[in-house]
Amino acid sequence: MKQELHQDSRDPLMKAFRTTLSIILTLALVAPAGAPLQAFAAPAKSSAAEAQAITSPAAVAPSTLELTDEAVSLGYVPGEVLVEFDESASKSKRDTALKRVKAKSSEQVGTKGKGRSLAKFDIKTTQDIDQAIAELESLSGVVSAQPNYIKTLASLPNDPKFSNLWGLNNTGQSFNGTAGTVNADIDAPEAWSITTGSNDLVVAVLDTGIDLNHPDLKNNIWINIGEIPDNGIDDDGNGYIDDVYGWNTVNNSGNVHDDHAKGHGTHVAGTIAAEAN
Repeated sequence: MKQELHQDSRDPLMKAFRTTLSIILTLALVAPAGAPLQAFAAPAKSSAAEAQAITSPAAVAPSTLELTDEAVSLGYVPGEVLVEFDESASKSKRDTALKRVKAKSSEQVGTKGKGRSLAKFDIKTTQDIDQAIAELESLSGVVSAQPNYIKTLASLPNDPKFSNLWGLNNTGQSFNGTAGTVNADIDAPEAWSITTGSNDLVVAVLDTGIDLNHPDLKNNIWINIGEIPDNGIDDDGNGYIDDVYGWNTVNNSGNVHDDHAKGHGTHVAGTIAAEAN
């Protein structure tokens, strides 16, 4: 994940933010003993990685799905249509929809709020799917219909220890002798299939600092261009001297180096902003 660490010292909102941060630090509710919290930030962007065949149709991913050459070519699962019904769709209306497109079966695969539900229709693969969708959408109680599109994630990093990060993508892999629980994670690859971020996106991080020379982070660290490093002068006039990379509210200095023994702040920053691959 490639992101850029940033804290805009010139923004008055950031100054108020630092004041609030100082109060949080006084309470010492987050930092390990002896580990000062510091403020810095990061925009979210990850580099593209080697494609890996993980599939997820537009609405709901089947638990297993073998992609045929036809499915890959079409971009959707042949013979499957996802149908959204509104709150007025009684059983008889659903049965009518099934018969209209000569569907072999129907499976409810989700809900969409306001009484709406989503069903997957198994229709004859020889049937024209566009015609089936048009017929379904003409029926009372049907909000919309669409093919069961296939989405392929091509964003998994090839970093050697990525599989250790079960919190990002848990496939049931073992870590330190303990087997994981499949999908007990934050669905990071699914998010990366939608976007890998932008250098314009800023993420604030409150933690123990950051290793400014870390190979996965050093190219993504935001620099306050209004400040000249180590000259002892508040060049941008924001009330903070040499706040080039952020501000250490514990030591009241621009030194945001991570001095926690295990580098907790660097770890957090890496989850947000490290370069992939």
